[in-house]
Amino acid sequence: MSEDNNNNNIKSIEEIDETFEKFYGTISLEFDKVKIREAYEFAKFAHSKQKRASGEPYILHPLEVSILVHGLGLDTESVVAALLHDVVEDTEYSSNYIKEKFGENVSLIVDGLTKIEGFAKNKKEEKIEALRKVLLASAKDIRILVIKLCDRLHNMRTLGSMPDEKKERIAKETMAIYVPIAQKIGLYSIKWALEDLSFKYINFEMYDFVKNKVNMERSKREEVLDKAVSEIKGVLDDNHFSYSSVLGRPKNFYSIYKKIKNNVKTFEDIYDLYAIRINVKTISECYTLLGHIHEKFQAFPDRLKDYIANPKLNGYQSIHTTIFSKAINFPVEIQIRTEDMHKLAEFGVAAHWRYKTLMEDKKFEKKISWLREVMMWEKEHKDNEEFMKLLKFDFFEDEIFVFTPKNDVFLLPEAGTVLDFAYCIHTEIGDKAVKGKVNGSICTLDKNLKSGDIVEIITNPNSKPSEKWLKFVVTNKARIKIRNTLNLKKSGPNNITVDDEVFDSLKLKIKSLEDFKKSRKGGCCEFSYGDEIVGVFGGKGKDKEIVVHNINCDNAKYTINEKIGLKWKEMKTKEIIVELILSDKIGLMMDTLSLFASKNININTVNSKVLKNGDTSLSLSIQDGDYIDNLEKSLKELDFVKSLKIKRKFFSFSGSEYFSLL
Repeated sequence: MSEDNNNNNIKSIEEIDETFEKFYGTISLEFDKVKIREAYEFAKFAHSKQKRASGEPYILHPLEVSILVHGLGLDTESVVAALLHDVVEDTEYSSNYIKEKFGENVSLIVDGLTKIEGFAKNKKEEKIEALRKVLLASAKDIRILVIKLCDRLHNMRTLGSMPDEKKERIAKETMAIYVPIAQKIGLYSIKWALEDLSFKYINFEMYDFVKNKVNMERSKREEVLDKAVSEIKGVLDDNHFSYSSVLGRPKNFYSIYKKIKNNVKTFEDIYDLYAIRINVKTISECYTLLGHIHEKFQAFPDRLKDYIANPKLNGYQSIHTTIFSKAINFPVEIQIRTEDMHKLAEFGVAAHWRYKTLMEDKKFEKKISWLREVMMWEKEHKDNEEFMKLLKFDFFEDEIFVFTPKNDVFLLPEAGTVLDFAYCIHTEIGDKAVKGKVNGSICTLDKNLKSGDIVEIITNPNSKPSEKWLKFVVTNKARIKIRNTLNLKKSGPNNITVDDEVFDSLKLKIKSLEDFKKSRKGGCCEFSYGDEIVGVFGGKGKDKEIVVHNINCDNAKYTINEKIGLKWKEMKTKEIIVELILSDKIGLMMDTLSLFASKNININTVNSKVLKNGDTSLSLSIQDGDYIDNLEKSLKELDFVKSLKIKRKFFSFSGSEYFSLL
């Protein structure tokens, strides 16, 4: 809901009715048009006594939101809920009334968009409470979040004559919260619109500079794009290459500004100021088309990106290449994708409703999996400030690159701590962590890290997690692992639950993968232990990585990137049995175990007995490792050690028994 509006071009109720009728005429028969009209008339009546700040009838706002929702392709219930989204919050009608009149699903969506009254201490608290409620409700029905984003977009379009201070505050809130959410669920059209509107109020001087630069060419912009599109179509037609569509796309103002700011570029140095998107039917056609484009045009090799074989983390897929267009005498970015990729890129999670024939349920679930995580830890953090801090750190903040002493790289949110890093490596390392070493200097576990830090974790087998840790870790993974371990201590071993193994565990079963510093599972396909797999090279230089695919995955079959065959291996664990005969000595057990502790060696079992001659027989089982030779030497140096034997036991297991993929 918003009280903002522009005092110019104020619409009367008659004009708003005309807007509705035009909108109504565009709605296809797949929708329940009777219910949509009923919702509009009811919302108009319910809000009849309300005006926006400009004096316009309030019904204009929910109508515009519903038009945006329909444009994204959502269903009848979504359009109806958009029309009614402020009724319960701002009028005398209850959720039960909405449920009786429009159905349970519509009522649940409206309820998810309705602010909680009476609990917030101030406006700031009220906004955070509202966001918490929307996010939690959206985990059950993502349509709530889509409507909320459309609501925010219309509010941003109608800030109008509000005080500059308030405009800037709302714009900063939009840029910090709603832009990242739109990106998270793949609604790029909403994201770009929110970015430009927020940019306008946060930094008007730079916004105006970029806008004027673009506007200098605006009279020629369509003509320029049309020439470039015609040139591309000519190449395709000459080669008798079929395609679904070829469309020109200008960059939004904020993305141009970011390129200038982040890359220290001038406006004239931006290569993808113009972009052309080509849609084809199959993945193989994407790569064939790429070959035709590179054959006919001068290409920029360092700007070729294969997001089909190596999808972005939010599931985005496309091939990007930059060529020099002779028709416009300027570089142009070419984006090549299939129709399904285009639908998902354009409409994000909304494509789930818009294109019901798409077999994209797994990708849909992946796009909203972060909301499930919000549900998992929201109950732990009732404090609103803490909730917002964690939300930004886990999902919205920029990432930092942190290294192990062996140069393995890990990603953490900005301000991630040494303990977050420990849990990022492995749960057991996090649970047993006592201190850290950052760039060679000893530090506490709560030290914040920055990109480029080399971090080493110092562990103690007797250490265990503390509830105090929950106060300074910033990653969701660390919080959940700490909480789970503490719960196990309280509940006992009978309540142990096994989490799904992450790819870091599964990759230990793959031959040759250990030769690469970075590896990850392709987000486009599924496989389990034993399935045929292949590795595709992605990234460049230090960022080079191997992306593992099912061998039948089309993205891997047709990739332009180098590939490597991968095979599974049988894992074996080695257990060391250390058998000692110790002469009688006060404190010999403590001295012996202290030696193991000083070397950070975790002891699995200990058995001891006193022999008839007074000596002590001590048998310990530990995991094998590079430290065994050094341990043996140290034990022999103890004056009370009379004899020492080290035996190795091997245990084989099948990966299918122990590993699973998300």
